[in-house]
Amino acid sequence: MRQGTPLQRREDRFLLLVLASRHDPDLVRSLTGALRKPLDWRRVLRQADRHGVVPLLWARLHEVPKESLPSGVAPHLRAACAFILRHNLALTAELVAILDGLAEAGIQAAPFKGPTLAMTAYGNIALRSFSDLDILIQLSDLHRAVSVLESRGYEPAVRFDAQYLASECQLRLISRQGHVAELHWQLLEKSFSCPLDIAGLWARMRKIELAGRTVPTPGNEDLFLYLCLHGAKHHWDRLEWICSIAEIVRGPALDWTEIHVRSRRLGCVRAVCLGLLLANRLLDAPIPREFQQPLTGDRVIPALAAHVYRSLDEQPARTSAAERIFHHYFLIRCRERPIDKWRVAIHSCARTPHPESKELVILPRALRFLYYVLRPLRLAGECAAFAWRWCLK
Repeated sequence: MRQGTPLQRREDRFLLLVLASRHDPDLVRSLTGALRKPLDWRRVLRQADRHGVVPLLWARLHEVPKESLPSGVAPHLRAACAFILRHNLALTAELVAILDGLAEAGIQAAPFKGPTLAMTAYGNIALRSFSDLDILIQLSDLHRAVSVLESRGYEPAVRFDAQYLASECQLRLISRQGHVAELHWQLLEKSFSCPLDIAGLWARMRKIELAGRTVPTPGNEDLFLYLCLHGAKHHWDRLEWICSIAEIVRGPALDWTEIHVRSRRLGCVRAVCLGLLLANRLLDAPIPREFQQPLTGDRVIPALAAHVYRSLDEQPARTSAAERIFHHYFLIRCRERPIDKWRVAIHSCARTPHPESKELVILPRALRFLYYVLRPLRLAGECAAFAWRWCLK
């Protein structure tokens, strides 16, 4: 049982109690008691929407006596979940159509996240909010895959060339109907300096049922590792990501020895431990024996978790230069090996700007080495301006 939650506001603690009560009858009784206390339901609903857990909130609350909820809460959640379900069904149908088109073109494709993660974690696409479709392909098939999506009314969000393909891991495409599909040839950007074994991932694919079809998707061990790294990359600032980790940990038995061996080889044991600690502290998910010693022996992990707790407890702020630099600092601290810390730092300073970025200078390939100088100078200047404005307040 969880011995209290790191979050401070009563409404946030209540939301965590609801999410954790899916697997604990004792927490269900605590939930009934919590509903008798005054709550700012506007914050509860706002936080649930921000963190992508509205379906999970309603899945539990619609089981409590109606008189326990203030008037208006149940109709609001029911309508929101009906909208999410319609959206999810439409995206799932679109995903199946895209996969059929790719298969007809002889392109090997495997969806991940989106509806496949909903089925893996919850067994129900209605219980997870998602807004785009992530599909893993081979880089050699990218241009043909783009042609398939273009035939369905999609257009690439950016112009992509050899330089783009060498530095990025995905291509975003948007349809005339507003659907978003992302074609991935790697799961993580080079800037994260954690090269997952894509060839091995393809060999370890498993099959799941989705909308009456059998589709390939990454194996549970690969998916778990990726979700921990993806969460660290984004500071774990959505509760749904932590919920997915908790559900996968509680689900069919994973090969934790293999996960531990692979995470040590990649130098991401700390990132995995952080994901497990968050799922444990916030949602009562168990911590596997293989990761208990690495977690308790690393003093950095609780500090990283404390930052996550603060960000979950607060409303998202407008991104500043200082926050962007702290983002890179967070990623550096998520790695345990000095060589990986240096790689993340170097990639953060010298990474070629994305075509959609707001960089002041987009340099040709021959002059990319200048980003080692220009990007740190620009970030330092933005931080100085931020500090100056703060001092003048």
